[in-house]
Amino acid sequence: MTKTTTPQNDNNLTSDTVVLPQKKQKLGQRSFKHEKRLACQDWWYNNNNAISILPLTYKGNDSLVIPGVIKGRSKKWLETYESLILNLHHVYRVHSDSRCLSILIQKGEQFLVGGRKIIENIVFQLEMSGLIEVKKGCKGYSTKIRFTSSGYKSFSFISVDCVDIDNSQMVFYKDPKGRRIAASEEVAKTVGGDTLRQYQNGLYDSDIRVDGNPISDADKTLFRLFHTKEMIYDGRLQGACWMSMQSSLRDTITINGSPTCEVDIRSTQSTIFYGLVGADLPEDIYSCEILPKGRGDNSYINEINRSLCKRIMLLLLSIEAPIYGGAVDVDALISKIKQSFLDKDRIKEEEMVSLKEWRRHLEKDYKITLDEIILSMMESHKVISKYFGRGSWKNANLHESNILLRVIEYFSSKSEPVLTVHDSFIIGEQYKQELIEVATQAINDELGSSFTSDQVLKVQ
Repeated sequence: MTKTTTPQNDNNLTSDTVVLPQKKQKLGQRSFKHEKRLACQDWWYNNNNAISILPLTYKGNDSLVIPGVIKGRSKKWLETYESLILNLHHVYRVHSDSRCLSILIQKGEQFLVGGRKIIENIVFQLEMSGLIEVKKGCKGYSTKIRFTSSGYKSFSFISVDCVDIDNSQMVFYKDPKGRRIAASEEVAKTVGGDTLRQYQNGLYDSDIRVDGNPISDADKTLFRLFHTKEMIYDGRLQGACWMSMQSSLRDTITINGSPTCEVDIRSTQSTIFYGLVGADLPEDIYSCEILPKGRGDNSYINEINRSLCKRIMLLLLSIEAPIYGGAVDVDALISKIKQSFLDKDRIKEEEMVSLKEWRRHLEKDYKITLDEIILSMMESHKVISKYFGRGSWKNANLHESNILLRVIEYFSSKSEPVLTVHDSFIIGEQYKQELIEVATQAINDELGSSFTSDQVLKVQ
């Protein structure tokens, strides 16, 4: 049972503690912080588990409407219903029950014809029929849905050959309401639209398999998504099924019959900012001088220290803190890092538990606080300090996706498929060395740096 506590003393809060708001609220009201805290404890609200709507259409002969169970009213209703069913089927077929579908009911969806009332009606009918599970969204979180096992079986007649995808749009941006809006063809060309089109066609022509099973064209389709209409932030590639696939499954990918290897960009965000300022990369970005060193049987300490430092560095570059007189408020930044340090939406469960225990151990036995570790990290990396506390992840993602596009353009011109997973590449084993050389050059061209492949790339 969840226990409650007053907010005066939060030193003994546990993971199952819910903090009651200090201000009295009217009956039926809940504070945003209260909602968000509950949401962050729920698997459904972890962004890593959510898949976005794709523009899928049905071209099979069988009706997707279940007589006597699902009742439709109009052509717009039917198109929205079919799109939802196909997306639910796509997510369950590729990921089983390990992923869910994210939909915006209140604001409407880019790829759903119907508006709020139609979407709500369809979701309600599917839930009442036992075909789907639903987790309603709260402020800051979209609604999540997924097929039940019986729901998936009800549509087992859907084959990948009956599902078509509208790939006419390759570049999107988010409007102020968070909806995906397609960029015009002219604008898309300025941010790699033509390169993506050539790349996409090459993927369609390739035989890509996971664990021996062929991947459909719908599963290969991707797009570039920017954070704002100005297209100066983010721009990551999204959509293709391998981008949200578990690493154990990615290891089984074959391209045109050849086994593959995966090459990652090391410490991507930090590497990007070190390159942009023209500084040499430290031997290990995720290290801290004041932390204890492990030797022999205690060597595991070095691994957990690295995990701790990596978490802090990512937060330094992702969090937005108040700025006064052009300078970031360091106290506010540290406070925000401590608040987000164990956010379940940003960190894996097993890593969260180990970091939580190690932090307590450091404070109790070594008298080293998290504040001191953060300040030490900031001092060690002061050469890129202008990026701390300014939400710089959006800038990093833009450079990262530009690097990927450079690599994609090279291999597309040679008709050699390469798959991307945010900051890594998957390619046939025979092209591994060529990929390493091309990716290193792409990084240096994008950042104006002169890093070596050993400094910036890691072969899985």
